[in-house]
Amino acid sequence: MARTPRDTVTYDLKDGHRVVYRGTTDDPERREREHHAEGKRFTRMTITSAKLARREGIDFILDPMWHPIRPDLHEHIDGLQSVCAKPTAR
Repeated sequence: MARTPRDTVTYDLKDGHRVVYRGTTDDPERREREHHAEGKRFTRMTITSAKLARREGIDFILDPMWHPIRPDLHEHIDGLQSVCAKPTAR
């Protein structure tokens, strides 16, 4: 999967087992070089998490709970699904 400019990672700079710095960047290789150039002392960089920018959007599924919905609402949803059992008439 190709990265986008909005993708970010959180990283730790470690000296042995000790975390000496934690940061977030969109370019970990560049940040590692910058930290070395700044004179930070660390033995390795580990990526701890990543946030990937949304590429496709989301599907909006409406649960109308077995009630009718107005026709003009259909343009704003991607699907209808009632997940609870249909109530019986009393």
